[in-house]
Amino acid sequence: CQSKRFFRHMIHSRIVTVWIVLALGIGGREPPIPSSSLSVVPTRFLASRSGEHHRQDSVVRRGMTLFPDGASPGELLRFVTDGASRAEPESAKVIRDYVRGDTVRAHRSFQLNGVRWIELRNTGYVEAARVDRVPVPVRGNLAAGREGLSLGRVLPWDYEPSDLEPVAEPYKAADFETRALRLRREARRAFERMIEAAAAEGVVIRLFSGWRSAEYQAALYARNVDRRGPTQRVSAAPGRSEHQLGTAADVAAPGVPLMTPALADAAAGRWIARRSAEFGIAMTFSRERHERRGVAFEPWHLRWVGDAVNDDREW
Repeated sequence: CQSKRFFRHMIHSRIVTVWIVLALGIGGREPPIPSSSLSVVPTRFLASRSGEHHRQDSVVRRGMTLFPDGASPGELLRFVTDGASRAEPESAKVIRDYVRGDTVRAHRSFQLNGVRWIELRNTGYVEAARVDRVPVPVRGNLAAGREGLSLGRVLPWDYEPSDLEPVAEPYKAADFETRALRLRREARRAFERMIEAAAAEGVVIRLFSGWRSAEYQAALYARNVDRRGPTQRVSAAPGRSEHQLGTAADVAAPGVPLMTPALADAAAGRWIARRSAEFGIAMTFSRERHERRGVAFEPWHLRWVGDAVNDDREW
């Protein structure tokens, strides 16, 4: 009887121990990301292992939303640049080479010396910057201001709004007059109205960048990852760029160097800060938002979000 009681006690203790380990996530899980860099992602924006949608009411916690942000165990990932799996993190020994578009399964993700890594199932380690989640397919055009990039959506490679229209030459910046520049119809009209309103007050604002394909963004991203390293925060990963939405544009002003914070203190930047919301246009990487999105302050990057201009929860 004593032996039976002893074994029942041991079995009960082991079951309780296993339950506690599973409940607390002890062993095998990556360290928690600081809450300041986390976003809650509705799973309608995430692909499941089988390619189907997860439950609509469940959420996962994600990091900065313009760059690949790690992976859950078993998650299907796609290479967004050419890359290689390595025998160990930071090792020069290559196990296998991959090209953009190849898919792999994640075992876990973790951070080492400031760089996030993915341990793949049975195939070594790869920098997290080189792989990203497989997107959920999109039907039709996404609703402006509710596209969900700020919540972690990854756009499909072939996402191209059907209502893209060319921007007329008078609205383009100097030296960009012959550059093909397109925006979604309502976004184009909003930007043109904004430019005309600024001109009526003697302020010159012009556009020099609009819609970008994922292919174009992938080339920019790969170049910056290769040159600046996996922690670069200059180019968004393909599928995560607001330019692919067709509602974002980069603006310029005479006498102000392109893509510099100096625009914020120029007449054009001050006018934009004061009046752009009237046209449904927001500075998505403003002083208040840029750290949350993991990029530098970009006063030249504007996005038409329509009636969601004062509510950035689903941008």
